[in-house]
Amino acid sequence: MDQKLNIAIVTIAYNRPDSLTRLLNSLKKVDYEGHNVPLIISIDYSGDDSVYKVADAFRWDFGEKKVIKHASNLGLKKHVLTCGDLVEDYDALIVLEDDLIVSQAMYSYTYRAVENYKDDDNIAAISLYSKGWNETAWKPFNPAITCFDTYFVQIAESWGQVWMKNDWQNFRKWYENNCEPFSYSPRVPKDVCEWDSKSWKKYHIKYCVDNNKFTVYPYRSLTTCASEQGEHIKVTNNDFQVPLLETPQRQYNFADFEDENAVKYDAHLERIFADMDDTCIDLYGQKKDFGSYRYIITPRCLNYKIVDTYGLSLRPHEENILSKVSGNYFVKYDLSAEEKNSPVFRSETELRYYSYVDFTSVTNKMRIKDLFSHTLRLIVYRIKKVFRRK
Repeated sequence: MDQKLNIAIVTIAYNRPDSLTRLLNSLKKVDYEGHNVPLIISIDYSGDDSVYKVADAFRWDFGEKKVIKHASNLGLKKHVLTCGDLVEDYDALIVLEDDLIVSQAMYSYTYRAVENYKDDDNIAAISLYSKGWNETAWKPFNPAITCFDTYFVQIAESWGQVWMKNDWQNFRKWYENNCEPFSYSPRVPKDVCEWDSKSWKKYHIKYCVDNNKFTVYPYRSLTTCASEQGEHIKVTNNDFQVPLLETPQRQYNFADFEDENAVKYDAHLERIFADMDDTCIDLYGQKKDFGSYRYIITPRCLNYKIVDTYGLSLRPHEENILSKVSGNYFVKYDLSAEEKNSPVFRSETELRYYSYVDFTSVTNKMRIKDLFSHTLRLIVYRIKKVFRRK
């Protein structure tokens, strides 16, 4: 295939020479299809020159190599934004933090994805990472499977992303007028609003929500994350590692944003249904702002009139609503009619639905909290079960 797009790779490094070495070695194994692919290694100042030595010694046989050594410490947000601005000289950038590993198919996917989405105003970025976890709800995330290779989410991705020139420039113009710290924004998850203002991702998510833009996500991941100790990760863990697509492909079936069969999720990773625009979908039970919706479907006990109830057995969990599975886990309320309700009695099977997660690595306070909450609910369930027998 003749090269028409100029796509560069930017690696974001700080003070982890071993991590950078692993990332660069994985980049050498990628199939670049004979294209000229510039590599930019951007290193934030840390006072440790071991990262410089790794970057300077690394041999890149697929195009020009450029090493940027910042003279003062930028911090992660400014460093990422500075790297994004390098897109001015290219059609798109593949942006990779140093604790990532890439698939051999990474470039073949990226090139074709950029070709497909570069003129779509609905798109803010392209993710190379495939989500399996909802960080807001601290529960597994299973996207609905379609005939396509991609779906759409109103969440920015930091574990491997592609920024196209026009989309990045539009974000930067927005950011100039919206760079002040914020702790609340309608439709932006509460935990995201509470992130430190040093997070670039926090602002990009707000940008997507405010402007109704989406990130393209792959069903099969082109990057995986080692989640090593760094500026925003205190303890190394493997919570977010995912399987990589091993074999490069020449054809992908990219979802058209306007296709009725394309799957879309909001910033809470809640499914967006075109035929349910009067209903707030809150299956993870995390939304705080119900907006102007007439109805809400949620696992929470709310004091509104109950319209319908659904069980919890199918995956992904929205399939329980679509298939009208009988049960009492999810409740549909009429938000226009207040009515006192008591918590519903749920089956042990429903309570165990999300418990297939590996809780052996309790390195995060949210994980400890979730494990405690889940255990407490099962204890309460068993106590109620004993009393019901009497």
